[in-house]
Amino acid sequence: MKTVKTAVVGLGYIGPVHIQAIRATGLAEVIAVSHSTLDVAEAKAREMGIPKAYGDYRELLADPKVEAVHICTPNALHHDIAKGAMLAGKHVVCEKPLAIGMEDARELADIADRTGIVNAINFCIRYYPLLHQARDMVQSGVLGEILSVSGSYHQDWMLYDSDYNWRVEPEHAGPSRVIGDIGSHWFDCVEFVTGACVEQLCADIAIFHRTRKKPLQHVQTFQSKETYVADNECERVGVRTEDYASAVFRMDNGAHGTVSLSQCAAGRKNRMLVEVYGSKKSLCFDSERPGELWMGNRDKPNEMLLRDPSLMTMSAREISHLPGGHVEGYEDTMRQLFRAVYGHILEGKDRIRESVNYPTFADGLRAMTICNAVLRSQKQMSWISV
Repeated sequence: MKTVKTAVVGLGYIGPVHIQAIRATGLAEVIAVSHSTLDVAEAKAREMGIPKAYGDYRELLADPKVEAVHICTPNALHHDIAKGAMLAGKHVVCEKPLAIGMEDARELADIADRTGIVNAINFCIRYYPLLHQARDMVQSGVLGEILSVSGSYHQDWMLYDSDYNWRVEPEHAGPSRVIGDIGSHWFDCVEFVTGACVEQLCADIAIFHRTRKKPLQHVQTFQSKETYVADNECERVGVRTEDYASAVFRMDNGAHGTVSLSQCAAGRKNRMLVEVYGSKKSLCFDSERPGELWMGNRDKPNEMLLRDPSLMTMSAREISHLPGGHVEGYEDTMRQLFRAVYGHILEGKDRIRESVNYPTFADGLRAMTICNAVLRSQKQMSWISV
């Protein structure tokens, strides 16, 4: 069977995760990688059995055998690599955020529409099968009128002032950390599940650690939790990106909502919680218990649906590749998203919005629009239209 010849740019925490998920689709072959230093690229290529390694992404984009590119670099590089890839005729899967500035994000979305290149943003969280189940239940009317939504996305990997990563630095990550990094996933999931859009919001943002200890050596994402850095091996630097954000909001279907976002929540390793309250029924999904969908009732006992393809809707079943009772996790969500992308490439469909069943650059732009509204709301201390 024909496979798509694929390359991955950026080999920090998330790049190797992409490589494993790409391979798991059975639809693509990783033939090249690149990193900011050739030594790292060559070492990772040997470790993962990849034939080509580049120290400059531009050389990778010039490789005529590469058909698709995954962008797994720090955020500030997303725009230039994605633009270069699309103009070189490569299909693109980009980590979020799409860019660090709104104009750059709009340009990428415009190029994607103009060229017809297959493009995707890695909002993989929506590919937990039970979130597809929740969406189907909302669309079927089982919940009745959607009254409100609420939830959170909490982590603890930045709890201490000794925790550090490039995401702290606006020049590499953009003007937002918590909102852009995890809030974007939460808002994407809420709009995906409800089929409604956030129209207005009012936000509160906080920086708990005004300074942090920056290691003199590079620290990979999440590594600061595992590696002690002595005071003489770091420098104290100011922090300009938020540790916490919350918002109240209104949606275009009349629903109201609240959300709390934090990377300083002790004990919460990577928990996204989404609750949808309807006039007949409610739903709750907790990413730390991804095999369960709680359903709340007024006049009868509450219910718990365990992930089991035989009990789920068709769209949820199609992205659930293991039988009930077998755990599917975070990496499986990427496998399912990438499977949709590569299936689209291999089928050679026209780039028509209705034929795309995965998050695209348009969704990446949408998430940035919401995040930008949160930042503007904090600055103006007022309600903001999204």
